[in-house]
Amino acid sequence: FRPDDSMQTLQVGTYLPTHASALGKVLLAYDPYGESLAPPLRPYTKKTLVDPAELEADLERVRARGWAAETEELTEGEVAIAAPIKDPRGLVVGAIGIRGAVERMTADGALHMEYVSYVRDAARAITRDLGRQTG
Repeated sequence: FRPDDSMQTLQVGTYLPTHASALGKVLLAYDPYGESLAPPLRPYTKKTLVDPAELEADLERVRARGWAAETEELTEGEVAIAAPIKDPRGLVVGAIGIRGAVERMTADGALHMEYVSYVRDAARAITRDLGRQTG
């Protein structure tokens, strides 16, 4: 259910490929075992990162900035942003994110950073509720 009656495409329990989704990239970036995906990685669109070196560089950016984004890597015309949720020990135990149309979430090819702030704030609030102090 959505209050604005827009279509909801992601249902609880839906499988998302880790290499092509913002939520998955957060989980890959903070994987404590450092497991990586073995090639070949499936392309979902022409923008999906399938080269392991390119994906690892993207995961390094996720770790450096503390959030992930993907633009049309999973679904053409859609952008997603995600941030990690941490337990009291600081381990990533989940992620929260949003997805929307490219034209609503970007301007001139760049993300609207307020969406990133909303997602990071939500992740921090959940982390705080789990007992982890956020900075």
